Amino acid sequence: MTEAMQAVESEPTVALKVQLVKIQRDLAHIVTEAFEHEIPILDRIHGQPMVKVIDEDYHELEIPADAETELLRLKGKYDRKNALYVEAVYPNAAALAAAVKGFKAERGKVREKVASQAIERKPPRPSSKKAAAK
Repeated sequence: MTEAMQAVESEPTVALKVQLVKIQRDLAHIVTEAFEHEIPILDRIHGQPMVKVIDEDYHELEIPADAETELLRLKGKYDRKNALYVEAVYPNAAALAAAVKGFKAERGKVREKVASQAIERKPPRPSSKKAAAK
């Protein structure tokens, strides 16, 4: 087992409720899964009356208990268009950690992990067709 895999396994985790949510958009209804702490973000994006929790105890999922990692995941999930809503609800990792029992906010730790993962996951460079034609 590599050091990176051991580090991931040794990190503290938290079990979070996943809820089944119905979102009304015009005439269409979207049914999706969301963590309990994502509901305020969905309320901001779609408007509170348009978001209804269908099943509060749909299932549980165990994730790393790191608020910074979760905040990055939320910003990625809701992309640039809706990132302002994520930031309005959870302006920083400390706010998310305060809202979700079991989360911890450790400054700087995630940025190092994410940067190293990005370097490891870079796709191979495509071969240059122009160079091959010369």
